[in-house]
Parts: sequence; C-alpha cells; structure tokens
Amino acid sequence: MADPQRHTGKMQQPAAKGSLGTCSLGLPSPFSIRWTTDHIRTSSYGAPYTWVSETRFRRVLKVAGCARLVEYALASGEDDPSLVLAMPHDPEPKRPRAHSGKRVGAEFTRISRFIFGMDDDLQAAYAVLDRIPRISRLVIRYDGLRLFKAPDLYEALLIAVLGQQVSVASAQSQRRRLMTVFGEKIRFEGQDYFGLPDPGRMLDLGEDRLREIGISRQKSRYLVQMAQGAVDGRLVRESFDGESCEGAIERLMRIPGVGRWTAEIVAMRGLGFQDVFPAGDLGLQAAVQKTFGMDHRPSEKALRELSCRWKGYRSYAALYLWMTLMEQGYA
Repeated sequence: MADPQRHTGKMQQPAAKGSLGTCSLGLPSPFSIRWTTDHIRTSSYGAPYTWVSETRFRRVLKVAGCARLVEYALASGEDDPSLVLAMPHDPEPKRPRAHSGKRVGAEFTRISRFIFGMDDDLQAAYAVLDRIPRISRLVIRYDGLRLFKAPDLYEALLIAVLGQQVSVASAQSQRRRLMTVFGEKIRFEGQDYFGLPDPGRMLDLGEDRLREIGISRQKSRYLVQMAQGAVDGRLVRESFDGESCEGAIERLMRIPGVGRWTAEIVAMRGLGFQDVFPAGDLGLQAAVQKTFGMDHRPSEKALRELSCRWKGYRSYAALYLWMTLMEQGYA
C-alpha cells in the first residue's frame, strides 16, 4: 500500500527560525509519517508524549540541563516535508548569555535526530532485509518507518526495567504514575505536561518513595542504582562511544536488574544500535511465528539462528516484525 505521507526527497539541513522558537529538519529518505506516528502511539517509548493533533505532539525533555516543554510536528508538504521542532514554553526567559539560545537549539536538534532515527541508513538496511521474501513484504508495507528511540540512555533503561515481567498495560500505568506523581511538571496553555523523573530526582526520591506508587522493591532498588550510574557518568550514551554492539550488550548486562532481553532493548532504543535482535522477546517470537507461518512459536535459539540472515540490520527486522502485532486499524 502506498503511503501518502512517505517522503523520498533529499535530506535538508536544519534552518533555524528563531533561537528557541522553531526550526525545521528535512526528512531523510525514506521517511513515513503515517507509520512513525503509529509506532510512537503503540510503543512503550511513546509514554512521555502528549498528542496535540494527528501529527503534532509534545513532551517534557531535558535540554542543556533544564527540563523544557518541546513540540514535534511532522509536516508532509510536497515542497518541504519536515520535522518541525519547537519550544512553546521557555523556562529561561532571561538568559545570561546571548549564545545560550543557539546552544539549546543545537542540543535539541541533536537529541531529536537521534530520537527519530534520522541518521539511520534505511536504504542499506532494506538491501539486506529484502533478501528474505517474507521480510521483504514487511519492508514494502512499512517503508520509511524508522526506529523510535529514547532521548538518553537512562530513560531507555527506566522504561525497559518497568516493562519487565508485567503486562504492557501495567507497565504503561506505572510509567504514567511515575511521571504524574514524581516527574517534572510544566503547565502550558491550561494543560499539565509531565516528564519522567531525571536521575537526580530519582536519587532524591529513593526506593521507599518509588514503592509508594506500586513499583516493586526490587525494581525500585534497580532504578535508584541506575540513576546513580547516570549521575556518575557511567550510564550515559557517550560512555559507550566506540563499543561494539555485542560489547555494549555485555556491558549493560553487568548492571543490576538488566538481563539479556533488557540489555538488547536498551541497546536498540537507548544506544541506537541497528544490529540487535531480542530473540527472547515473546512478542517477537509470536510475530515470527505469524509472519513465517510456523506451527509453533520458535525458541530463542531458533530465532537467533534465523536472525543471522539480517546481520547488520537486525534491529529493523525486529521493528517491522513487532509492527505486525502493534498495527491497529490499517487494512
């Protein structure tokens, strides 16, 4: 099915229209607005986002050391399809240095490019995924869908740990409760927007406060320990620069509370690795069973062997397989 909101033009350079106002990032090729918005709505990593319209959404995001309300809009105009970045609420109306607005804008742009996978090479990924007809059909269907990510490693860890061994609905409920009770709140135009507690806030809360809102004793301990690692600089994305994909996964597994499944999810969503296949994920196993017409759900070992066919871009094979389960209401 053709996607009327799929952009196949060349990458545009960001054109600032104001220091903390708005700027536009040209969409890379290919990029599907339709599937991106659906992916955000159904992904656990979309929990911090509040929708303003079908293609416009906001969240509280820490940029340049300060929690700010930011807005994204996916514009599908034929002449200049783009991701529009905006900060509708400025928490620092009196900035001490003239260049601070440019610094904030540059960091916001850098974070946003990572979140939306704008530097992922989908053409190279498709060249590999197209080798298997059943996956090739998914590439055609979800053409232009990019892996949506967390803005930083700690958020990826927090979201993944809260999702361990509970239902999707229960995990989402815990994430929202954590935001509304303990997260940063910004009020704008009569509406409250909540962000996930940053590592410093999590340390201040401690384990007992987290348990008060229904987070288990074990997970509360893990989250506080992870927060300490983020504050110390051990659990930030930059500290993994130069690591191989498998090296990063092994290093993540040394964190208390992080097993293989969590490490692989975080490597995808928090570090941006494109060659991760979380074969222990039950949903992914179900998606493979459905896509390949298997009589039984494949084992983790069988799935890892199968994923070798997509080496280099296994994260995108996993994403498109997950989408077969997440897809809602599309013919």
